[in-house]
Amino acid sequence: MSSGLRQVYMLFVSLRKKVEKAFCLHATIAATTSLIEHSRIAGEHTSIETKAGTIEVTWNQNKEVQVEQNSLSTQENVPTIQDICESLMITEEDLRDDFPIQIGSTSRSKLFIPLKKQRGSTSSEP
Repeated sequence: MSSGLRQVYMLFVSLRKKVEKAFCLHATIAATTSLIEHSRIAGEHTSIETKAGTIEVTWNQNKEVQVEQNSLSTQENVPTIQDICESLMITEEDLRDDFPIQIGSTSRSKLFIPLKKQRGSTSSEP
């Protein structure tokens, strides 16, 4: 029986390089885990002030840390399909037409490009 799920390959292209991030999820989890392990914080919750705002962090008795990530925000100024294809050395036929190409961010903007087939990572420059 089919679950109704479809497999979609997405290519994520960072739109800013070498820029300080306002918030880093993995670093927040690592720092909180270290503070818990070294008994620098107690309880099961803390708030951390970042350039992206206040981040809520919780953990359980097994010291498994969870971070409330920022909501996804999208932008309207998406590059043209011609520019995307030229930059990534793909053709328009490589793109899916049932999902939008869009710019989204939870901390740093990325271009979400739906592809028909999986491809290897790219070192393309914006």
